[in-house]
Amino acid sequence: MAARSAKVAAHVLAWPEFQGARRVLAYLATPSEVQTADLLRAAFRVCVPVVVGADLVLRELGPETPLHRGALGIREPGAAAAVVPPEEVDLALVPGVAFDWAGHRIGRGGGYYDRLLPRLSRATTCGLAFREQVVTALDPAPWDVAVGYICTEDGLAAAQQPS
Repeated sequence: MAARSAKVAAHVLAWPEFQGARRVLAYLATPSEVQTADLLRAAFRVCVPVVVGADLVLRELGPETPLHRGALGIREPGAAAAVVPPEEVDLALVPGVAFDWAGHRIGRGGGYYDRLLPRLSRATTCGLAFREQVVTALDPAPWDVAVGYICTEDGLAAAQQPS
């Protein structure tokens, strides 16, 4: 999994959207997800999502930021980390259980990212996945929010929105 995650990271690191982003939203990966440590280290300014009630709040992440297990058992910074307004995010790297080539995603079922993504008013959004997580088509619910790009170990591609 580490080698495959490194390939995904290499595609993102070479992407002009990543290279030009002043603020990147990424996630602190669980063991089954595309690992983001290389991307977190390379980004100019990073924030990560923190579960607060039914929503995600974005908190600044630096090399010395202490982490703890949050509401869903995922590592996250504590309340001492600065809150980042969603409109400051230039690029959002999004996890998912599955994606399709139209950019639809299935998450863990809480709808957290579906509520967050519309608040990222200027951000380019990219789902990070392993190739077997990308399927031909998903059946999105009306509240599901698609990402603009998908990146796997095979490469990075713009989501193909149906016309």
